[in-house]
Amino acid sequence: MNPDKKQSQIKEKSGSDNIPLEKRRKQRQLNESAGDKTDSNPDISPGMKNQVTEALVQDELPENEQRLRQITDNSPGVFYIHDRATNRFIYISPAYENVWGRTRQELYDNPSSFLEAIHPEDLPSVQEAIRMELEEGKYFDQEYRIIQPSGGIRWVHSRNFPVLNDKRMVYRVTGIAEDITERKEAEDALKESEDQFRKIFENSPVGMALVTPDFRFFSVNQTWIAMTGYSHDELLKMSFKDITHPDHLASDIDHIRELAAGTIPVYITEKRYVRKDGSTIWGLLMVTAIRNQQGSLRHFAAQIEDITERRKAEKALMKLSSYNRNLIEVSLDPLITISHEGKIQDVNLATEVVTGCSRSELVGTDFSDYFVDPVKALEGYQEVFRKGMVRDFPLEIQHRDGHITPVLYNASLYCDDKGKTEGVFAAARDITELKKIQTELQESEQKYRDLAEMMPLTIFETDLTGRFTYANRFALNFFGYETGDLKEGLDISRMVVPGDVIRAKQNLDGIVHGKKSGNEYQFLLKNGDIFTGIAYLSVIEKEGHPVGLRGIIVDITERKQKEDVFRLSHALLDYANRVPDLPGLLEEYTHIIQDYSGCDAVGIRFIDEHGNIPYQAYTGFSSEYPGESPPTINSDEWVYSQVIKGSTDLNQPFFTQGGSFYMNGTTKFLAAFPDEANRITSGVCNKAGYESIAVIPIRQGNKTIGLIHLADHRENMVPLTTVQVIEETANPMGSAVQRIAAEKEVRDSLEEKEVLLREIHHRVKNNLARIISLIGLQKAQLSDPKEIAQFRDLESRIRSMSLVHEALYHSRSFSRINAQTYVEDLVQHLIQAYAPRRDIRWNIQMGTVILPIDTAIHSGLILTEIITNSLKYAFPEGWSCEKERGEPCEISISMKEKDGFIILNASDNGRGLPPGGLIPGTRSLGLTLIRILAKNQLHGDLEMITTRGTSFTLQFVQEPTTEKGFYAG
Repeated sequence: MNPDKKQSQIKEKSGSDNIPLEKRRKQRQLNESAGDKTDSNPDISPGMKNQVTEALVQDELPENEQRLRQITDNSPGVFYIHDRATNRFIYISPAYENVWGRTRQELYDNPSSFLEAIHPEDLPSVQEAIRMELEEGKYFDQEYRIIQPSGGIRWVHSRNFPVLNDKRMVYRVTGIAEDITERKEAEDALKESEDQFRKIFENSPVGMALVTPDFRFFSVNQTWIAMTGYSHDELLKMSFKDITHPDHLASDIDHIRELAAGTIPVYITEKRYVRKDGSTIWGLLMVTAIRNQQGSLRHFAAQIEDITERRKAEKALMKLSSYNRNLIEVSLDPLITISHEGKIQDVNLATEVVTGCSRSELVGTDFSDYFVDPVKALEGYQEVFRKGMVRDFPLEIQHRDGHITPVLYNASLYCDDKGKTEGVFAAARDITELKKIQTELQESEQKYRDLAEMMPLTIFETDLTGRFTYANRFALNFFGYETGDLKEGLDISRMVVPGDVIRAKQNLDGIVHGKKSGNEYQFLLKNGDIFTGIAYLSVIEKEGHPVGLRGIIVDITERKQKEDVFRLSHALLDYANRVPDLPGLLEEYTHIIQDYSGCDAVGIRFIDEHGNIPYQAYTGFSSEYPGESPPTINSDEWVYSQVIKGSTDLNQPFFTQGGSFYMNGTTKFLAAFPDEANRITSGVCNKAGYESIAVIPIRQGNKTIGLIHLADHRENMVPLTTVQVIEETANPMGSAVQRIAAEKEVRDSLEEKEVLLREIHHRVKNNLARIISLIGLQKAQLSDPKEIAQFRDLESRIRSMSLVHEALYHSRSFSRINAQTYVEDLVQHLIQAYAPRRDIRWNIQMGTVILPIDTAIHSGLILTEIITNSLKYAFPEGWSCEKERGEPCEISISMKEKDGFIILNASDNGRGLPPGGLIPGTRSLGLTLIRILAKNQLHGDLEMITTRGTSFTLQFVQEPTTEKGFYAG
């Protein structure tokens, strides 16, 4: 600002032109200093700037001190003047006490006390700003929080203005502190609102986009990106015109301009969009204009719902218009089509009946005129355009004679063949009968109460705290209470065991808030008895608000016992399938039964026909209790003998229907027999300190094969239900133990057979080796080459069989061998026997084929003959494979499985056999043997090809290779 202009303003405000020159100079300096500071701060209003300037000037003008006081004392901002030399405030305006909540005198007395009120998080930045003002001359301008003595937090904006002396040195500082709490709260609220909008925008299930006034996208959500097929960056370079179908573009632009001009509040339409891949989709578009506080257009907000599938369905329905018209006319529900303007276009007969007006009277009139509440009807109609459809919107149609019909209004948009929305199709379902039924249901409330009184079920009602407000007669009698107990305040906490009280209260509250009902509790009768039950509850509502709960209790004690039987049986059988050895299994059984029963000690004994105990396991028994065998020597002989024999007396309270013995207080029982000689039991368990005992038989048919023994130092630890559950699981447990014992015997027997079979194969192999040795000895005595060759062939044939038994001897399996290993060994033997040319290449590919012993022997004999022929005749001296065949000499052997057959191929690329397969100068014993073995032993098909060498292909049925009759583990 111009200093002269400022000086002129100061003159006007002082009311005097006769200010001394020195004061005018000071006035100008102060004015310039204040002006520079306030002009650079946009948060200071023009009026505030004038007040600051005037205050600074008047501070130097004693004659106007009263005027300064009037300005600052009545200002909502805190004005202060601080003297640098004395480090004291020489003036603080009254507003300080309102903002800081402290007296001005405190600040006068202690100038730094205002720092104590500053929020700890803001104090460092304020102190740094003060330091920079003092040391670097930077003006203090800070926003910070203060804590009032009451605990309230206020935001303050403080600014300091230096006052210069004659030497243009700062000797005082004036300042303004404004309460900006409301502005800060508004800023926080705006930020929160913007964050919420951003979350809604990004996570909306419908497409959303923000569009500039020139129709370009500047923000899009993921749903819109997926709908269009364009990427985020691609869309931000486009306008809505780029993806709008040409048929809709002109209409869109006109309506958007109307929206921008403010002639329409919102633009809603159904239109087609062109995706990136060229396909089109239908969308329900709703556009609103976003304006600033001055009403100027900022941008447009668009929501686009993908209605492609709905449009397809509507188009299909339109193709059936003639058929649908008949359906419309015969419909008992009023059906109506409505135009964009809300005018009736068409109606069916039911509409004429419900309104009392003819079709000609209805068409062209406002549809809302025929409802009791026209405004509500119009809202439902508009909702169709917003959402595309409306479901079960409640309205009331008024007949011209005044009769009212309650209906549920359902409607959707309908379009022409080009996709243009023509109007709304609406149906009104008459719910008069439904209303009548609801009334009848309300009237039947008393009938329900009467029925509840007659039902043999525990039926009750409570308030929201769990206090019973009603219980039927059966419930009161079952629990042992009377009607008077309800009036005195019978609470759910008295109906369940103490351990279930908190959970029951929590579940009541949860059910009121929508959690699933059907919780299991231990219920407590008035006489102290306990039973297991499930409470099924529903919420009682009045005028839409929950006021209590209504429910029934189902006694599931018997079902729980069956569930325990199932769980215990499952656990026992599971271990029987996983633990193969009997000692380990019985030990696991004792722990499972111990966990279920909760008893200190559990024992299991199995008894053979001689009364001996072959298997047993114990856990938890004290050292005083003898673990004798058999059990009838030192312990309670009579009890054990009765249970083992199955001759228990059901008239005695300590025997069960299942033949078990149980007792829940041995000391009290023995006290009933003062004379020990007259006791039916010697009381060994009691002497060992056990108060609760049970002996449960394990039976197979009518024979007892074992016993389960429970013992505990506490009373009442073997209730009848526990004994009955273990009774039902005892026999399956015995069967599992016997099965594992039998399996062990079988495994032991199989191990013996394995040793025997291995010895047999070993001896057969040795005998064949002796035969081969004898042939070798005989061959050594011969001189005729032909005879020697015959003996060598015979030796190879026997060797092929010997190799099978040798492979079986070294294998874990005694009925099958690996074809690859067997053939490789056979080839090595033939190479040693016939010493072929060194340039022959071998290619053996037997895969993973496993052969039964008979198949291996016959296949080995066939291969021996084929390979022998190849070695002897295919590659004579002087015959070159490279020259004749263009490749190295090779013998190939392969075997594979295919479609239930085994295919064996043996071939060479030698000179081949002549027509007929006879080799000059030889007899055809080898080929004859091959054919006989292939046909009679393997029952296969043999094919011989003599082009480019000799190739034999044999196909035969694959025999099963599983072990038979024994386990070869």
